[in-house]
Amino acid sequence: MRPTRSALLGIAMAALTLHPAAAQQRLTEPVAVPVDFLGWVGLTEADLAPRLADLGAPASFRISYDLLETADPRTLKAVNRIRMFAHLSAKGLRAPVFDLPLADGSRCLTQFPRTIVPDLAFQDYARDDLPFGGAEASFLSACRATDPGAYAGLGRAAFRDRYFDARGGLRQDFRELAADPDFLAAAIDLGFFLAPAGYSATLVLQ
Repeated sequence: MRPTRSALLGIAMAALTLHPAAAQQRLTEPVAVPVDFLGWVGLTEADLAPRLADLGAPASFRISYDLLETADPRTLKAVNRIRMFAHLSAKGLRAPVFDLPLADGSRCLTQFPRTIVPDLAFQDYARDDLPFGGAEASFLSACRATDPGAYAGLGRAAFRDRYFDARGGLRQDFRELAADPDFLAAAIDLGFFLAPAGYSATLVLQ
């Protein structure tokens, strides 16, 4: 049985306060996020604010021309999380990097979320205790973040400039980081949304 809405709210608020330093500082300029994902899960723009509240984030945004703009890092991370899980309902699109908070307290960063949680659904975006009993040990070992702090010390802009090119693609000399869970976790903690670059094994910011 799935947790109640009130239980999800408590879980998610705790999850989004794991990185308080990032949450306290507003972004230097607004970030635009496409909201086409709402249609994939049958939601409208009016449905977004209560779902941000589910994740303990303020409805600090405006939407125009199908783009959501926000300068609040909590709002950005929450929108990205909802968008991430909406991909589970999108047909014909390659999955972004998923940040899966597992029931043992660890984080799994993967583009193949259902190899870890087979019945994962959009509604699970607010959970931080996803079951993983059926996952193969090799998959879990490859996706678990153990030290995202290894990439700490850079602000959002500096992180982007160091690891990504002007078009948002992962730089050639850092391509191996596309398979590094700690790097992926650090990027998501900074509010980045990581997607596959076409059919290659590398990543691009969206």
